Amino acid sequence: MDTARILDSCYLALPELGMLATGSLFFLLGTVFGTRHFWAVATVIVLGLALVFQTIEAGSPETNGNWLLHGGATFFRFLGPVIGLIGTALLAPSRNGDRSRGTEDFGCLLIASAGVGLAGMAPDLVLLYLGLELVSIPVYLLLFSARQDSAGKEATIKYFLLSVLSSAFFLFGVSYLYGITGSTRLDGLGGIHENLRLPEDGLGEIPAARTLALLFLLAGVGFKITAAPFHFYAPDVYQGTSPAAAGLLATLPKAVGLAALLRLIAAGESALPPFGGVEWSLLWILAVATMTLGNLLALWQKNIHRLLAYSGVAQGGYMLAAVSTGGLEGVGAMAFYLAAYCLMTLGVFAVLTYLDDPECPVRRIDDLAGLSRTRPIAAIALGICLIGLIGLPMTSGFVGKLQILRASLGASASQGNSLYLVLAFFIVINAAISAWYYLAVLSRAFLRLPLGPQPKPGSLLPLWAAVACAIATLLGGIVPSLADPYVRPVEKETVQASPARAEALASAESSSKPSLIP
Repeated sequence: MDTARILDSCYLALPELGMLATGSLFFLLGTVFGTRHFWAVATVIVLGLALVFQTIEAGSPETNGNWLLHGGATFFRFLGPVIGLIGTALLAPSRNGDRSRGTEDFGCLLIASAGVGLAGMAPDLVLLYLGLELVSIPVYLLLFSARQDSAGKEATIKYFLLSVLSSAFFLFGVSYLYGITGSTRLDGLGGIHENLRLPEDGLGEIPAARTLALLFLLAGVGFKITAAPFHFYAPDVYQGTSPAAAGLLATLPKAVGLAALLRLIAAGESALPPFGGVEWSLLWILAVATMTLGNLLALWQKNIHRLLAYSGVAQGGYMLAAVSTGGLEGVGAMAFYLAAYCLMTLGVFAVLTYLDDPECPVRRIDDLAGLSRTRPIAAIALGICLIGLIGLPMTSGFVGKLQILRASLGASASQGNSLYLVLAFFIVINAAISAWYYLAVLSRAFLRLPLGPQPKPGSLLPLWAAVACAIATLLGGIVPSLADPYVRPVEKETVQASPARAEALASAESSSKPSLIP
């Protein structure tokens, strides 16, 4: 790679590189000077500059041989800093009497936000893995610093060990694909290594080996998305950590996992697909199992953190349902719903962070009883976000679920596959099931009288963040077209492709399934 191309690549990834460099600088300088609020303000400035740069560049997506920029990459490069900004408001208040400078929290937040963007734009399996780990490792540290008691340490260890296992699955899949294709480039996954020596009848083993590799990759990504059966760590970890850390755990890994999944699918759909019938069927099964299991298990929960953990599992199932339709409409629906989910979930955890009082912790659903009487603004923000998670009209959650349903019905009509009608049926049924436990929380907040002593709210920053998330939830439901520049897939390929790549793209465009890379 020549110097000009390296410089061009660094410029295109400037927001992510800036967040990584600044986060590393925080770890170095935070031990010397500064206060928690000083580093929080610095984090907001860095994330704001990243969003400004993304806004300037969003109108002119250009590519070169190293970075692949497209609609999905732009979306994830926006989503990471947005989650970081809301997360800053959740982490800024001192927790449980903690008077530390908090630089490790904000440094981890910057690095994780950069990881989401890098995964979304990665043209290579190695860089994709780097993006996943740039989210996983900071999340370990955030969980560890959130609570220092035995429950917090147990939650951190559980997430750490299982996350390492998921990374091993992902790397095992990468090694298989590299052995088959001789390349880690995503646009080269459809080929076969020229030096691969097999018996004359051995080429029939290649599709099976590639399917096995992709199954390992899906297992590694499924852990991040909390897809069944890789979800079992979530309730224990959510319960054992603080509301702020749980909110970031519910959003950042899910965002980077879906970014990685889309990169794998987009590469397959544009270059003689490695994703075939088996993998698409598996995505369908994962979607149905994840949303159904998550909602059914949430019905039994009395702890608010465990309930939200299973809620996150179910919401991940809806997003997998959108991806499993295999078309551009499904990708756009997934992107819209992921953004809506992140805002609604962070809004709920922002309210819990605002109410987080060491002397009177809010752990059970009943602890929210009478919230509308004691903290009406917090109750309204909580109500709007929960109504959005149900999927009721006038919220972004309703629009997102409607788009996923439309993508499922459209896939059924275009492909003549009745399984997508069944998928739409499961989405509707699960949305109805989820209303039961979300409304149970709302009934306690608005229809019950306070029970016992009430928590003393701390800083107003989490409350402001919750109000902002509630307003965004309503705007997404009333004027969903505001999100179109960020979530609507572009229809044309913008890559300066090689002749072989151009031929593959032409072949993909002539096939019945549309290319997922514009």
